[in-house]
Amino acid sequence: MKLSLSVRIAESYSDKKKSVLNLEKICENAKLSNYQGICMRPSQIGIENSKEEILKAYQIVTSNNLTVSMVTGDFDIPANNELAGIAQRNITPYIDLCKLLNSKLIRIAIKNLEDVKYTQYACDEAKERGVNLVHQMHTGTMFETVDEALKIVSKIKRENFGIVYEPANLELCGQNYDKDAIKKLYPHIFNVYLQNQKIHPDGSNELHTWTRGKIRFDSVPVWVTSKIDFQHIINVFQKLNYTGFITIHQSSPNKTLNSIKESAEYLRKLIKH
Repeated sequence: MKLSLSVRIAESYSDKKKSVLNLEKICENAKLSNYQGICMRPSQIGIENSKEEILKAYQIVTSNNLTVSMVTGDFDIPANNELAGIAQRNITPYIDLCKLLNSKLIRIAIKNLEDVKYTQYACDEAKERGVNLVHQMHTGTMFETVDEALKIVSKIKRENFGIVYEPANLELCGQNYDKDAIKKLYPHIFNVYLQNQKIHPDGSNELHTWTRGKIRFDSVPVWVTSKIDFQHIINVFQKLNYTGFITIHQSSPNKTLNSIKESAEYLRKLIKH
């Protein structure tokens, strides 16, 4: 397994366009904590940036002995809004971004069945350029549940389309995220996201799920005890001989540098356990 750090770490939870750190600082600290990858998002670099800006970002990443584990190209996808699925209508700039960053994964969003056919077209174009498209298990999409996600994967029917396994979103949707869920999804898992939360009625954050309605919760660091059993998750992936990225996808704008360090140390303890 390889450790990856999402630039989400420096974003506000509610405003994903704002980052409290620049890319240089994020990458420098990722290197100090021995991450191997950076998961790129438009708060740092996206399709709206110039080629020169993208290449500068790539130089910053590689000068810190990191690779780009995955790319999210626009703000609509992480916002999960009504425009989130539009990338597949014109995937070319997203592939261009991915190639300039020497990555192989592009995150997209599928909000309805109409998005499926465009995802097929996008996968075909991406395949010609050696790129894979992935969808995070996520609230408010057709990937809220394991069974529904597998149905959509089957409809798309492209070898270069896969899933980002993410237990916190599965928990929000009332789904099992354990060994059985991982094994069902595993043939299609191209990346793993980890973030933590505590679900309770007075939580400071709220998300709308299609399966359960509105859910309130607090976002907490991955090392804080919650109902998500990260040791179990790591153990399952180890037994399956997973060699891809495990990505810290936690928003921590108030204690970003500490979170970068503590998250890496915690995950390495779990991996060595």
